[in-house]
Amino acid sequence: MCFKSIPCPHFLHHGALGQHAHSPGEKRHAPVDQDERLKIFGDMVGEEYALSPLAPIPDALPTDPAKVALGYKLFHDVRLSTDNTVSCASCHSLEKAGTDNLPTSTGVRSQKGGINAPTVFNAAFHAKQFWDGRAANLQEQAGGPPLNPVEMGYEHPDDWKKIAAKLDQDTAFAAEFKKGLPPGIHRRDHHECHRGI
Repeated sequence: MCFKSIPCPHFLHHGALGQHAHSPGEKRHAPVDQDERLKIFGDMVGEEYALSPLAPIPDALPTDPAKVALGYKLFHDVRLSTDNTVSCASCHSLEKAGTDNLPTSTGVRSQKGGINAPTVFNAAFHAKQFWDGRAANLQEQAGGPPLNPVEMGYEHPDDWKKIAAKLDQDTAFAAEFKKGLPPGIHRRDHHECHRGI
C-alpha cells in the first residue's frame, strides 16, 4: 500500500472499505469484520445497514453533555503537547472542516509531519482511523498524536503520566475530569487520560 500521497492511488482503486471488482490473480483484502461492525453500528442504524460496506449515518449518537464539554476542552488544550503549543484543534480546526487545510501538518517545534491531517468530522463512523488505518477506533487514534515526537512531542506510553501531571496542576480541570470518569477509575490512571481525548 502507498500512503506517500493523499489520496493514495491504491485507496482510489480499491475504495474506502476494500469493496471493488478484482482482476484475475489480484490479492483480495480481508472484509470488514461483521461482529465489529454490528457492535459499533448495530444499535444506531440497524443490522441490515451495519453489515453494509456503506451504512447511513444515524441522526444522533448517545452522548453525555458533561463528557462532550470535557472532550471539547481537551481537544483544544495545548498542554497535551510537550512545549504547550499544539492541541488536537491545531491540525483539526473545526472552522476548516476538521482539518488544517495544509499539505502537511505542523507539530511541536514547528516540525512538519509527513502527511496532511484527515478531517475529524464524522470520524466516529470511519471504518478505521488515520490515513493508513492503523487505529481501529477513535479511542486508539486519540492516543497516537500525543505520543508522536513530531506531532505533540511525547514518545513513550509512560509519558501519559507527564501529561496527566500537567493537567493535574489545574485543580478545576482535574476536578471536572474526575467528575466525568466512570466509577472505579482513578484520575491517576494515565490510560483514562487518552480515552478522555
